[in-house]
Amino acid sequence: MEFFPTKDENKINESSKKQKEMKKNILKATLVAAFGLIAGFNVYNSQKSDVMSELALANVEALADDESVTVECPGGTDECARVLVGNTVHLFYKK
Repeated sequence: MEFFPTKDENKINESSKKQKEMKKNILKATLVAAFGLIAGFNVYNSQKSDVMSELALANVEALADDESVTVECPGGTDECARVLVGNTVHLFYKK
């Protein structure tokens, strides 16, 4: 019985060590790439600006104006219109 590794066993051990080292290098490269992607995505998201469209700005200005409008309801009633927005019914009355 021999207690010392043969030349073939040394080659197998060296090959095994190289494979383990290669796996570690691939894992490191994957982690660096993932970190870079996450960091880049966060930078991209932080630089995006949420700009309201001109229509949305016009709506905000219209809601902010305190104008009173006189409406003539048809048929002599006080209720002029019912508008369904989503699940909410909005009623418009004569002032």
